Amino acid sequence: ITLSLFLHIQSWRVADLDNLYHFRHAWIYQTQGLLNSYFPWVQYSVIKDAGADLWYGFHLLLTPFTYISSPVLGLKIASVAVTAVGVMLLFFSLRRLGVRWPHFWTIFFLLSSSSLFYRFSALRPQLISFGLSFLFFSFFFKPLASRAKNFVVFFLISFFTAWVHGALFWVNFIIFGVGFLVERLVKKKFRWQEVFALVGGTLAGFFLRPHPLQGLRLIYIQIVQNSLEEFRNTPLFWGTELLRFDLRSFFYQFLPIMFLLAIALFFLFKHISQKFDRKFVGKDFKVQVWTVFIMGALFFWLAFASARRSADYFFGFAAVIVALIFTELFKNRWEDFRKMIASFGRPMFFLILAVMVYMAGFSIYRYEYLLSKTYDPGRAKEAAEWLYQNSQEGDIVFHTRWD
Repeated sequence: ITLSLFLHIQSWRVADLDNLYHFRHAWIYQTQGLLNSYFPWVQYSVIKDAGADLWYGFHLLLTPFTYISSPVLGLKIASVAVTAVGVMLLFFSLRRLGVRWPHFWTIFFLLSSSSLFYRFSALRPQLISFGLSFLFFSFFFKPLASRAKNFVVFFLISFFTAWVHGALFWVNFIIFGVGFLVERLVKKKFRWQEVFALVGGTLAGFFLRPHPLQGLRLIYIQIVQNSLEEFRNTPLFWGTELLRFDLRSFFYQFLPIMFLLAIALFFLFKHISQKFDRKFVGKDFKVQVWTVFIMGALFFWLAFASARRSADYFFGFAAVIVALIFTELFKNRWEDFRKMIASFGRPMFFLILAVMVYMAGFSIYRYEYLLSKTYDPGRAKEAAEWLYQNSQEGDIVFHTRWD
């Protein structure tokens, strides 16, 4: 909550114009009924034609904040709440995985990338669905003792993921698929019952909304058709997050966390080799690390091959690997680990510390820089007043950028 307040109370400006869209859609439900999913201000678009809401659950959750008389204040309070929920989901995921110092690693994760840190200041459904994916991961590897309760948890997480942000439902399926295969190879374990809860919860999230079939059409357009059009180099106006990362971005965004990830893996392999016994690291730990490593590699590829917003998951999984290795190395073996660090000498320790300080400092600096370039909620006030005085109710105003 403190971190969320830090991100949001610095300015009344809006971090992302999508914030205004999400809050306005929630206002429609508050004023015109919870089943009216039409958004009338995009007349010539598939959103208007479909009449469906891709983020229906998220907009319903925002509805209480639209009762606040000042829309800007309501939006700001909603932003604080959504960011806090997203951060809490990450924290509880790490704690369920048994990570030591989960508070520290939550902050470490958020500061692992300047774009990720900035994204957590926006009123967007990704923050909740992102946290839910990591919660799904934690319950997959640390299931409840009761199979029935575990089934219910999988169902609820899958439901809220699809209900809040339908276009990211596939992340949980990939986590399940990769985890299932790695468990099968490493532990010879065959866990498949949870897939019914995963599928059932996802379908419930899709269909417990107005115009569910049209909603599926929007998901297809956003995931599949957008990718095809980009691959064909169709001259469309792409949002920044739908563009690919380039080599320059790799150096200032990815290099710090990848350096720390490489060091963590090096420490782990050295620790294993010193014990001359590969069984020293438990199978549960192996399965978790291999699953996270594969997931991180997949989203790293997507960030450079498809859309840069996929990098958020890469940073998340990279941070989880570092946290899991840290926990494993410190687990009842402080003296061994201290000797191992001492064998590398103080320069390596200070280099690691310097990279972490740089990573955190750059993320905060970049956030402050971008904050100064964000949007004034009242910047279109004069144009809106002119339109109000010179148009009739229901008139269509042509514009090239619906933002």
